[in-house]
Amino acid sequence: MTEPSAFNRQNLQPLSSLRPHRDIFDELNLSPEVSDFLRANMGAIKVAAVVLAVLLVGWSGYDYYSSNRVEHSSALLAEALHQETAADRAKLLNQVADEYSGTEAARWARLELAHEDEKAGHFADAAKQYQQVLTGLDATSPIAPLAHFAFAQALEQDKKPDQALAQYQELAKAPAYADLANLALARIYENKGETAKAREAYERVGNDSAAWAKDRLAKLAVPPVKPVKAGK
Repeated sequence: MTEPSAFNRQNLQPLSSLRPHRDIFDELNLSPEVSDFLRANMGAIKVAAVVLAVLLVGWSGYDYYSSNRVEHSSALLAEALHQETAADRAKLLNQVADEYSGTEAARWARLELAHEDEKAGHFADAAKQYQQVLTGLDATSPIAPLAHFAFAQALEQDKKPDQALAQYQELAKAPAYADLANLALARIYENKGETAKAREAYERVGNDSAAWAKDRLAKLAVPPVKPVKAGK
């Protein structure tokens, strides 16, 4: 009897059964567990990869947009400040404040608009502009003390001393402006007849204004002379 040949067509097995198909996970020499997990979740992995790519592209685009926004707002602010007429200057300043809200240029534009309102005697309008500058402004910003001081002065001129006190109290938290703020607080308290609070504010004043504050303290220490009624 003829021995069956190993090369007999009937004895040949499919190539795939002799050498299993290798994919990219096999080529990466990953452990079987990891490879099986990746194969089972390939759809989700592809979605996550696409989302990540979109986010990266979006972030890059936002960074480019932000840089352009800062550059354009600063250029427009400079152009506004170089206008010869008050009307042209106000028009461009309003454009910076409205179109580039949230930028430093927009805050400086509002400060300039508020100064213009003050010069024109529109103290309530100036106060509103200063309030908008302070909205969302970090307390550590170099603009903050300037805005608090200007806001307080506008409120004083608008006959709102109690609201001005709140702004001077915020200003007093900045060490470089503490003396200026305490002098203003003392002045308002004096005008309101609150002598004890005025003295406390004067006592907090130091440096170059200390002598003037001491003089005011000495005068507050002297009790007011009561008028003598006739016939007594």
